[in-house]
Amino acid sequence: MSDDRFEELFRSHNDRNQILLDLLPEIDDITLITLKGHLLVEEALYSIVISHCKFPKYIGEARLSFSQLSHLAKALIALPIHDSVFPAIHRLNKLRNELAHNVNSQKEEMLAKELVSLCGNLEAKERGLPEQVRGAICYIMGGLSVVGAVSEFIADKSNQ
Repeated sequence: MSDDRFEELFRSHNDRNQILLDLLPEIDDITLITLKGHLLVEEALYSIVISHCKFPKYIGEARLSFSQLSHLAKALIALPIHDSVFPAIHRLNKLRNELAHNVNSQKEEMLAKELVSLCGNLEAKERGLPEQVRGAICYIMGGLSVVGAVSEFIADKSNQ
């Protein structure tokens, strides 16, 4: 596979993630941003997992939980990015579960700040917490875009 093929894969993953990020609302509601962002990250994880499958329809039929899906994606990727993106993915899942199951969560702010911290988004303190959470989700999506493109490139190289 040529370097042009890698550039094509990277652009493809970036384009797909940009389409997803365009769906992320620009509002000040952490709950809505988190729920929507969680769905977008889940879609990106499915994309990574499916790109490694010979029969992807069975992944959908497996009805994987978000946690199972993220661990499966982590097992399939060929990059040592586990320590930078996946802790943030797991914290996003924890925040999402807290908000989805506790309408008046007392942990929302703490979990949101932990998510932002895991994404290295501390320099954005002048922005409000909802904007910081949106930035953290963009960080995750960017990491998944790189992971998806590079992992798919490596898989294609090894199949030659």
